[in-house]
Amino acid sequence: MSDVVGISSSAIAAYQRALTTVSNNIANMSTEGYSRQSVVLQDNAPEQLAKSFMGTGVVLSGIKRQFDAFAETNLQTSTSDLNAQGPVVEYAKRLMDIMGDKLVGLSSAFDSFFTSAQSLAADPGSSVMRTGFLTSAQGMSARFAELAGQMTGITDEVHKALENSANQMNTYTSQLALVNQQLAKIPILQNQPAQLLDQRDQLLRQMSELSRIKINYTANGIASVSLGSTMTDGLVVDGLKSFTIGFNPKNPTSNDLVRDPYGSSDSLAAASGGTIGGLNSFMSSTLEPAQKSLDTLANLFVQEVNAIQRNGIDGYGKMGTDLFAIDADSSSAAAAVKVVLTDGMRIATGALFRVIEKSTNTADAKAIVEFVNPPKPEAVSNPNLVNNPNPAAGVAVNVPSDSIYAKVTDVAAGLKSPVFFLDNAQPGQQLQVMTRDGRQLAGKTLTLDEQFQMLKPENGFNDPMTYSDVYLNKAGSDAYMDVSFFYGAQAKVMYSQNFDSLGNVAPPTPLPATLESGRVPTGQTGTVIQAGSITLNGQTLGDLTAAGPYLLATDIADWINSLGSGDLQSVSFPSQDTPIHSNTPFDLQLTLDGQTQTIHVPQASSGYIYPEDVMRAINSASLGINAKLVNKGTQGSPDYRLLIFGRATHSFTLQAISASTAPTVTVSQGAANATESATLQFGDLYAGDSVTIAGLTLLASDNLTAADVAAAFASVADGATPADVPGQYRFTGALTGYSSAPASGAQLDELVLTASVANTNVTDLTADLSRAVVRFNDVKGLPMALDFAADTQFANDLRANAFNEISVPKDNIDLAAPLSINGVSIQGQPFRDIKALLTAINSVSSQSQVKAGLDSIGNVMLQNTSGHEGENITIGPAGAAAANALAIKPMEYGGMVRVIRNLGNDLSKSNVEMSFGDQGTPFDLAKAGFRTGVYVNGNVPDEVMVFVTGSGQATVAAGYSGEPTDVQSKLRDLSLQIRFLSDNRYAITELGTGTELAVRTWDTSQLEPTIEFQGLTLTLNHAPNVGDVFVIDGNHDGIGNNQNMLAMADLAKKQISPGKTIGDLYTDQVNKVGNIQQQATITQQALDVVHDQAVQARDKVSGVSLDNEATDLIRFQQAYQAAAKALQTATQLFDTIVQLR
Repeated sequence: MSDVVGISSSAIAAYQRALTTVSNNIANMSTEGYSRQSVVLQDNAPEQLAKSFMGTGVVLSGIKRQFDAFAETNLQTSTSDLNAQGPVVEYAKRLMDIMGDKLVGLSSAFDSFFTSAQSLAADPGSSVMRTGFLTSAQGMSARFAELAGQMTGITDEVHKALENSANQMNTYTSQLALVNQQLAKIPILQNQPAQLLDQRDQLLRQMSELSRIKINYTANGIASVSLGSTMTDGLVVDGLKSFTIGFNPKNPTSNDLVRDPYGSSDSLAAASGGTIGGLNSFMSSTLEPAQKSLDTLANLFVQEVNAIQRNGIDGYGKMGTDLFAIDADSSSAAAAVKVVLTDGMRIATGALFRVIEKSTNTADAKAIVEFVNPPKPEAVSNPNLVNNPNPAAGVAVNVPSDSIYAKVTDVAAGLKSPVFFLDNAQPGQQLQVMTRDGRQLAGKTLTLDEQFQMLKPENGFNDPMTYSDVYLNKAGSDAYMDVSFFYGAQAKVMYSQNFDSLGNVAPPTPLPATLESGRVPTGQTGTVIQAGSITLNGQTLGDLTAAGPYLLATDIADWINSLGSGDLQSVSFPSQDTPIHSNTPFDLQLTLDGQTQTIHVPQASSGYIYPEDVMRAINSASLGINAKLVNKGTQGSPDYRLLIFGRATHSFTLQAISASTAPTVTVSQGAANATESATLQFGDLYAGDSVTIAGLTLLASDNLTAADVAAAFASVADGATPADVPGQYRFTGALTGYSSAPASGAQLDELVLTASVANTNVTDLTADLSRAVVRFNDVKGLPMALDFAADTQFANDLRANAFNEISVPKDNIDLAAPLSINGVSIQGQPFRDIKALLTAINSVSSQSQVKAGLDSIGNVMLQNTSGHEGENITIGPAGAAAANALAIKPMEYGGMVRVIRNLGNDLSKSNVEMSFGDQGTPFDLAKAGFRTGVYVNGNVPDEVMVFVTGSGQATVAAGYSGEPTDVQSKLRDLSLQIRFLSDNRYAITELGTGTELAVRTWDTSQLEPTIEFQGLTLTLNHAPNVGDVFVIDGNHDGIGNNQNMLAMADLAKKQISPGKTIGDLYTDQVNKVGNIQQQATITQQALDVVHDQAVQARDKVSGVSLDNEATDLIRFQQAYQAAAKALQTATQLFDTIVQLR
């Protein structure tokens, strides 16, 4: 009976707990995070009765929390994914609405701006239209700023949302750490309170709403949480400890979250999913790209508009300036766009360039010109070619044996006076300088093979182009764009800055041009350079031959000085700017090597013949002699000389030349009672000029012909003063003691001057002339030699000296090492000091012909002794590894040559210039120790290219100053003529200097032919005829011209990105944001379904269902009632038994 009571009692207790659990489930049906609980019943251990086991009832094993880890994880993941789409959908829609709004977006602003540009182009002179265009520009600026401001507002909202989410996450992590502390008190998960586990899982679900999380559980249910891609990355809950997240305090305005902001500040860049991930995703994939795109669009718009504005002429005829500016200090370019012009007249409506069709054109072809400023080039394109003319800084240039050229570099226009040196040149190698249109400016004329191989587009030449050497190595007005290019070795006049006693800047003092060679290569024998290979200041040098076994610097100095040792004659003039003859051609008579030569002086374009015209005539005669006009006196004094000189092998006498300032012609009586006479031939006189003959002076009141002068003197009686001719001339003095009459058969401009005396005294008949005499004849009609005193001006003008110097840094001296100089051993080592070394060297100078001293900075200087200047110096002891006291290479050091030219009145013509004859090369010049270079006298006029021709390896060094010029400014200062030479050829000429810049061919099949030149594009509406001319120059009228504003209006259609206009780019941005929003919406809808399924899966296990709970309630209630009935029955049976007494 007791068994029934016990069993029923245990059942009542068990089902009472079951009913309580069910009631608790029903009570917490709406409790967030609650997981359904169920009782676990277990039968008691049975008792064995005889051979059978009898049950002893039921026991409540425990209350089980219904939980599925997979379903819970799936729910957390789907929650994170779904919540990540919410911010993207919400904010992307707002952004799209803003960008597409008519009052905020850019589309309508672009329409207004370009419409205003079209209106202004239609009436560029209208101040109203100019003001309207400025207003539309200001509206464009305001619209950029408004749109950027709206985006900044969204950024601020996102930042605040991130901050709130971070704060929520911090709340959850701290709460989870507290739950973990409670869980830590119980070592077994099954014994953990369900409520604590529900709180834990609820916190984890809430955290998953904010970010995707990784969870690691301990055996007793403690959860560690990471926001990163691994458990060690972004750990925010580590068992019992939590870490806060927040913005980096070093950059609080950024949206970058970090773990432990005021501690380790570990980045949470890997955090994704949830609201935080969604906000970051929107920022990184939508908002920030939209802001950057807007900034890029703003920059593009401003750049394009400003480029057009700068490419035009404003209403004042000045170059256009920027219309817009962007504040460089602003973090947003779009927000910083501002209009910088306030005057409508500053709007550049006119084009920078204009094209003028010549009125004589026969084809009536109309032309328009456009300009696109090319990118500013580097000074030199070869990065290895540094700005250092030292040979050691040169760049190696190798021309393979199977090639004939190598390109060195491009050189930008505008560089100031650059020089390019060719060192270590091999035989036949040349340095060549070319324009992109094939004009050769320096070097040696290209052979046909060189032209064929070099002049290709891949080498930087324009296509089409033609080759020309018209400007090769030319100077002055004959040069390309009047910029001289010299090829060879050159030294210019230098200037020393002066200061007066008060320290003020005084005029500089010119210093003579000095050309110094390098060391003359040793071991050269015989004739080293052939005659005619090298020229010096335009004069051809002869053979350079070693005077001894080997060539020395002294041989080179003698070679140079020999150029001035020939016969030299000169005639003086009062001024190089004063005419010496009327514009009537005449002949000069010259005896050269016994042969009479005639030099014709032609008419001059100026209307008068000047001394320089005579000089040109002599130099053009190709007789092996040369003339030059120099100032013989002190600088600036009017004592000009026409110097005539030749090689030492020639002798010559000039028999007819224009008269000097005060020439005296003397007819001497050879013997008593003898008669001597000379025939004078006059030149024209100008008003104010005079001629004096035997005391009688004729002063011209007006211009007189030579015949008038001769006739006036011919009519004068012996000892008489003739009458003046009013308005023509007047006489002073008297013709006494002489007779004067026309020569028989003489020309009208000749006069015979006769001396005749009756005693034995020698009497001279003298004629003092100013400028009238052109030719002298003796009485027999034969030319009289003008025997001027020997003139040494050329020898004094330029002198070469040989020398040899070896400089040794004082810190390199090895006082313990041996030393020999020119085979003479220097005794006394180890030397006590440098002074002792110098003393030892100088003690044997008479043997070594070398002396030693200290230079201005204390370095040791070796030089030749007097009488041995320029001789080689050999340093020993010999042997490549042998040390010497000077610590320099033991070898023979060649001498050097210094060429100095005295200053002339025209300092620009006082340079020392060594160049090449027909067969000369840089290899020849190097034999004399001189470096070959290309010297540009002024700014580089056009972009040029430097090449080396001839096989072998050489080096090229460069030195320059200045910066590349702006092509636009350069072209606006030029006047370019395009002349059509034939059906398919045209020439481009710069009219200011007459330089032919290019000759090209073109495609005659083009319906609208175009010509491009340095950024200029000339477009013709149809083909021109031969002889048609178009001139392009800078436009200086910005009122009536609308070409630039048409370009501004066309910007709306211009593709500034491949296939995209500026409006297209903005539309693409709007569409991109819209696509992101649409994709996020679709994704959100899909993930919402996934999330619902995850919730259902979780609820199926852990959720409370009233139907299920009602069923369990009835089931457990019935079981409870049955157990109670059993207990009641057992009690009644027990009472009955008790009553049976």
